[in-house]
Amino acid sequence: MAIILIFAASVFAIEITEVEINPGGSDSGNEWIELFSEEEVNSSEYRILNNDGDEIVLEGVFSEVFVYIFESQWLDNKDEKIFLYKGDDLVFETDVFADEENNDKTWNLCGDWVFGGGSKGDENKCEFDKVDSDVEEESDVRESGGEVEEEVVSVSSEISGEVEENLGEEVIYLAPKNIKSQTNKELVFESKDEKIKKYAIYVFALFCVIIIMFLIRDRS
Repeated sequence: MAIILIFAASVFAIEITEVEINPGGSDSGNEWIELFSEEEVNSSEYRILNNDGDEIVLEGVFSEVFVYIFESQWLDNKDEKIFLYKGDDLVFETDVFADEENNDKTWNLCGDWVFGGGSKGDENKCEFDKVDSDVEEESDVRESGGEVEEEVVSVSSEISGEVEENLGEEVIYLAPKNIKSQTNKELVFESKDEKIKKYAIYVFALFCVIIIMFLIRDRS
């Protein structure tokens, strides 16, 4: 039963879903984090800490998406991490972030944390990660593949089943090709709607387990 209770608590957890640590222009008043919860949450029960140990107590009640904007510069542009506490309990923590671009790109939770176009207050746009990766890889190929690869293939043939005669060397020039990681095609990130559907399935499964436990207990 303890395992079931822990599982249920994790289904309805509040989490940080997007972070802007280095916005375009001044950081003061433009840095923000986005939080998400399926349930209504009293955010005053929660506090956030950065990697320097600075602490902010949240305020207000929300459900689904809540964006907290920092009044002054609070997040570093590298080696930054955010912790979310409820009382003394750590309920969520981000990866370690870095952002030197000084623009509207943000860190988005898409299963894993990915860096790309911001979606402040909206559903995270996780497809940009695949597009950005393709562009970067194509750029790498152009830089490293400037020289044409040359492959020499030796061709030999048997004559009369006994004598091999070298028919020369054939030179094949291979043009540079765009090499794209297969993993990009396999990256599947969960949107917030997909998470909600997944959580609903978990809750339904949990409900079925509880019903079965009651039936077994009644029969015994």
